[in-house]
Amino acid sequence: MNMGFPTAGSMRFSAPTTRVRPLSQIGSGRQSLSSFMGRVQGNGSSVSETQNGAETASHSLHRLHKSSAALRELLQRRAERQVTEMNASEAGGALQSRAAQRPAVPAEMVPARSMVNVTFFLKFHVDYGQHICLVGSMPELGSWILSDAINLTWSEGDIWNATVELPSTSVLEYKYVVVGQGGHAVAWQSGNNSVLAISDGDEEMEVHDNWGGNPGAKVVAGGNLPVTREKKLLSWATDLESQVIQQRQELRKLRMELVTAQEEARIARDEAKKFKQALAMAEAEKINSTQAVRDVEAVNSVLKEQIKDTTASFRQALEAAVEILGSDEKETKSKKKSSK
Repeated sequence: MNMGFPTAGSMRFSAPTTRVRPLSQIGSGRQSLSSFMGRVQGNGSSVSETQNGAETASHSLHRLHKSSAALRELLQRRAERQVTEMNASEAGGALQSRAAQRPAVPAEMVPARSMVNVTFFLKFHVDYGQHICLVGSMPELGSWILSDAINLTWSEGDIWNATVELPSTSVLEYKYVVVGQGGHAVAWQSGNNSVLAISDGDEEMEVHDNWGGNPGAKVVAGGNLPVTREKKLLSWATDLESQVIQQRQELRKLRMELVTAQEEARIARDEAKKFKQALAMAEAEKINSTQAVRDVEAVNSVLKEQIKDTTASFRQALEAAVEILGSDEKETKSKKKSSK
């Protein structure tokens, strides 16, 4: 059968080699995405040419998410370390109360990308024994390996469909392939690779394609009105630009909070150092006071011994005086008797 389409022998198809530039090379998110959206609006028939810009912007957003989470985790670690240092200090009561008044740093992690149920529809007639597969750039679509492609199910009216779970906030390329009984490709979908953008807020999506791969295929997301794939991609890029701007603002805020936390930690360390120095001086004064008390006690002991010795000498002298007075009195009385 010759359907008028390229056959497996006359047409070679190779998976696209999309290179993602690092974040430092894409420049301003607004400028990059604006030029990217301009290319989408200017040439709707060459949607696949916008894939590099879309995937670059997508990777930029995810790297910003990771950077934001890393800063949050760094702030959390610094806050925990600061609290630990303040608890370890003997004079850390005042510092600990100050840390308790400081708001806790959130420890949010990068949220996992949600999965979206995407149902693909294609109206196309094939010969008996043939069926249609869907293959694309993502692992969920076989990564351009035909043996791992998604088999579509036939329904009345030559409508082929399949539902696939695909990650949100992503852009993918795909094609339909007519496969024969032996599992070999009879015909690939003509035209450029179809490009589909899945936004973060999408929960389910329907894609109504045509075999020619022409622009204008309808996309229905979440019960909204149908739009073309090109408009969906443009809307995705606009949303992504807003998220990039928001993430950059959040990163600037987190950097300012990090600088503030570092300054507060430095002040806390200085205060703890002063408290430790004051505590060391107090301990030295305590040692000196203890030694002085011991010296006073030693002097007091010597004085007590001296008083004891003086008291004993005084008693001996007093007893001697009493004896002398007694003898004098006896002698006086004897003299008086003699004179009489």
